[in-house]
Amino acid sequence: DETITILPGTINSILEVDGTMLIGVAGSKLTRVRKGHNNYIIDQPIEVFGATSITSLAFEKNILFLGTDKGLYKLFDFTPKKNNDVVTLTNSWNLDNSIIRSLSVHQNFIWVGTEGQGIYKFSFEGEEVEHFQYDQRKQNNLNSNYVLTSYIDRNNNLWIGTWFGGMNVIDLSEKNYSVIYDAENEKSLFSNII
Repeated sequence: DETITILPGTINSILEVDGTMLIGVAGSKLTRVRKGHNNYIIDQPIEVFGATSITSLAFEKNILFLGTDKGLYKLFDFTPKKNNDVVTLTNSWNLDNSIIRSLSVHQNFIWVGTEGQGIYKFSFEGEEVEHFQYDQRKQNNLNSNYVLTSYIDRNNNLWIGTWFGGMNVIDLSEKNYSVIYDAENEKSLFSNII
């Protein structure tokens, strides 16, 4: 058994791409871990200028998306095993100065969960397609603008974990909302903090 113990600080996100581990950490640099012949090769090939945390990662069609505390960044033609030069990203691709908490890719769109602004759906070209936010006047909508995590399952459901809003589910095939929330007992299974 081999143990890697030199990754200090908070680990926010882990993504495997073609056998290479990409790790979003507290700080402005993305950590990459690759298996060498007899050891692990650890480096930091990407720096997000001005960010203090890389909070979420997604990869699709050789595009690497990085969610940070300074917005959403996008790196084209990223090949995790071959990029050896350090790349510094200086300008966010979208949602400048927003805190990005989650990224989920579905059918050439990226769902971006934020801290305080709900969840966005963007095309890979950057066009905002949809924006879901909490609105107490509407039923069947997002229960909190603080999206902590998201996941798309094999049945095309977007699961959205929120801060004090419980779990929200959107059927991406039909745009139906479901909300899992315990108004009676905030210390239940979900505790309304996902």
